[in-house]
Amino acid sequence: MADHKQPDIHPATPTAKALTLIHNDSCSKSNCLYQYLADQKIVFTLRNYLTAPLTATELEDLTSKLQETGTHPRQLVRLADEKLTELIELARNTGHGHPKDEVSILIQMLLARPELLQRPVLLTANQAVIGRPMEVAIAFLQNYIL
Repeated sequence: MADHKQPDIHPATPTAKALTLIHNDSCSKSNCLYQYLADQKIVFTLRNYLTAPLTATELEDLTSKLQETGTHPRQLVRLADEKLTELIELARNTGHGHPKDEVSILIQMLLARPELLQRPVLLTANQAVIGRPMEVAIAFLQNYIL
């Protein structure tokens, strides 16, 4: 599925709520969710975070929205929990100028290495969810979009 051209934006309908799919077209899970949205004719904006990385402000907003839905910001990073803990502790113990709180450290990691972002992510004006497993994404869509 990675070799086909996916549109950046599907046409909007008046009743649709704003929905963004933060996507990597090399990821099978991300492609499954993309296809589900298209099959269900759900209007969304497609954001490939590798070609259009999220900004610090967007990552802060995303972590806040995830926390509001009970998702820990650590889940946004594609690293084994032990390795992630090690990197966070290393960042906390380095010299001045480095962020010390965990969310700031995670954001700095994702700014430096966008490919570490867990995907797919569904984002609305007020909510966000990591779409793994697919059932989580579908439940999110049923509760907040459909």
